[in-house]
Amino acid sequence: MLREDDRSGKWIDLNQNREIIQTLANLMSEPLYEKNQDGFFVLCNQAFLDFFGVREDAVLAADANDFFSNRMKQREPEIEMAMVQNRDVHEQEIDLQYHDGTFHRVQISRIFFHDVDGTPSSLMGVFKDLTKQEQQDKNYAKLLRVRDAILEINNASLYVEPLDQLLEIILEKMLDVVEPAEIGTFLFRDETGHMTIRASRGYNQAVVQNFQLLPENSFLWKYTNGHVTRTEIIELNPDDNTITPPLEKETSPFMIRSSISAPVFIEGELYGLINVDSDQAGVFKEEDREVMEFIRGQIEGVINRKRLYEQSQQLSYFDLLTQIHNRRAFEKALDKAMDGERTFYLIMFDLDGLKWINDTYGHQQGDRFLKCMADQMREIEREGDTIARFGGDEFIAICYRHERDDILQELVKLEEYSRDKGVEIQGEKVICSFSYGVVQYPQDGSTGKDLIREVDSRMYKYKRKYRRGR
Repeated sequence: MLREDDRSGKWIDLNQNREIIQTLANLMSEPLYEKNQDGFFVLCNQAFLDFFGVREDAVLAADANDFFSNRMKQREPEIEMAMVQNRDVHEQEIDLQYHDGTFHRVQISRIFFHDVDGTPSSLMGVFKDLTKQEQQDKNYAKLLRVRDAILEINNASLYVEPLDQLLEIILEKMLDVVEPAEIGTFLFRDETGHMTIRASRGYNQAVVQNFQLLPENSFLWKYTNGHVTRTEIIELNPDDNTITPPLEKETSPFMIRSSISAPVFIEGELYGLINVDSDQAGVFKEEDREVMEFIRGQIEGVINRKRLYEQSQQLSYFDLLTQIHNRRAFEKALDKAMDGERTFYLIMFDLDGLKWINDTYGHQQGDRFLKCMADQMREIEREGDTIARFGGDEFIAICYRHERDDILQELVKLEEYSRDKGVEIQGEKVICSFSYGVVQYPQDGSTGKDLIREVDSRMYKYKRKYRRGR
């Protein structure tokens, strides 16, 4: 299709120009259309087709007024041709039906193109999906909350020592990012295989403390018929006795109607469940499930690292051979004891005959002797006491007693018990005897060094006076 240019006299290929315009229009992310002076579409871009879910051949040459009127929430007669026909951009907000059947609020910007004589030749419209933009803004804000939640959880894992306190933070962040959720729980599997609540929000604490259930009785297990692999939205029927809400809300009666349950796996095993709940049906959307599923993956790594750290910390405070506290744990316990207002006794033990056993029977039997002695020392341990291996064949204990005679009587009984029990080595009964010294805080020393120096001195005085062993 050719037309002679009025000014230059050259012939212009209008079809080629139209192709260029169409290409440029398709590059735009916002829906765009053009209609001629008779009200029929002559151009639309791909974003326009995607918005309405139609093909190009169903739009081009169609009546634009009919097309829009059929897709408007409230019909407006002559929505475009009634505009003031000038060269200014005209903006208007209307509700248009999106391709999924929902109505979106859009802002249409329209402008008329005029011929040289001023006659309107066509109208071009571009509209901005305000509903979509609002949703994108919400999604972006949610992504920021998710990002901040993950950062806070990771940071908390570095400075929060007890695992339960970290679980409380994780649950709180889950409730922050899943807005429809009102309350929630974090269940962990214990040594017996039961799920117990280690963190909760909004539930009756008296009920929470005594709550436990087997994994197969959980919402998620029943919902998936035991195929627990990912986070799920669970709608609960109050009349269905197979899934019964087991808890009570903190301040008022509460019936769980909707829940999102996220499994936590550690080393391939189901380790826990994070549940966020609502008393309204159908409040959780797929995007809420996806958010929890994403955070769940992050949490598994955080919890596993925290668990391994706690295990390593636990090991670092225990003697690997005797399984009682080591010197590091003792020093920490001594500092804590001296910060308190209670008096306590410090007892140092030195085993008799360990060198003889090592030389005669070997170090493996010497290790048995040490473990036997550690087991026997537990006989004097009470709540709050600390018994530790101080080094080599020396043990030390912090004991809280009212009177010095109380601890001395216990030590006499321990000596008798040790002599009677002994340890059998290659058919021979070896007596687990020891020397000891006792000091009292604060009477015998005001610092840890003073106490240890004094109790060590008294122990060796005892050993020289009552030298025993082989």
